[in-house]
Amino acid sequence: MKRRLLIASTLFVFVVFSATFSIADLTDGLVGYWPLDGDANDAAGNHDGVLMGGASFVQDATRGTVLSVDGVDDRIEVPHAEDMVFSSSDTYTLSAWVYVEGLPGLWQTIMAKSRDQGSHYGFWITDSGNWMGGGWENTGSMAVTQAWVHIAYIQDGAASTGASYINGELDWSGGPRDGTGPGDFWIGGAKSVTEFFGGLIDDVAVYNRALSEGEIQQLASGTSISAVVEPGEKLITAWGIVKGE
Repeated sequence: MKRRLLIASTLFVFVVFSATFSIADLTDGLVGYWPLDGDANDAAGNHDGVLMGGASFVQDATRGTVLSVDGVDDRIEVPHAEDMVFSSSDTYTLSAWVYVEGLPGLWQTIMAKSRDQGSHYGFWITDSGNWMGGGWENTGSMAVTQAWVHIAYIQDGAASTGASYINGELDWSGGPRDGTGPGDFWIGGAKSVTEFFGGLIDDVAVYNRALSEGEIQQLASGTSISAVVEPGEKLITAWGIVKGE
């Protein structure tokens, strides 16, 4: 009996540690991460944002505290930073969870860097209701409304490719996007244009590397980046379960 318990405990620890180290890889290359758990601060770097318009935080039954924006003027503004500038030969990833209230037949910006100055990049819903990752002409499938959806855009500069993923599945693929403009990074809107998003946003992240399909699927399955900002606490909790505490 004791031997079986020891084997079971050892296997549990192995699984916990394996999963933890796999999840911990999601912090590699993280330039900016906004959990949106009650403030607009960057949990990964120095890119704290400011709530503008009537943007606020609300409690959601599925995801807890999330950002709520009205599609009129609500947004988070993050000042320009050089480490968030990516050319067409650079590699980066955008990731977020969104809840789309509806498709009003207008452009909606989920996130956008330097929309008002020079070349820009981001993630949108077009006026025809399609997902668009990266930039112009990168049009994917019709956006899903009244449900939480994980979105991601991955650019591989070395391979000269760009691709959008919806709920962990490839939605669009094509060429890269230049995003070297010196403008600010907005969440929920785009500067100097009427492209405001109406709905809820959570867990926005910008990486300076291309996440693998497996990593994107891990995020889309519900793994929160915030769970690995301080992974030590998770290990202590898991060890306590093994010990029966």
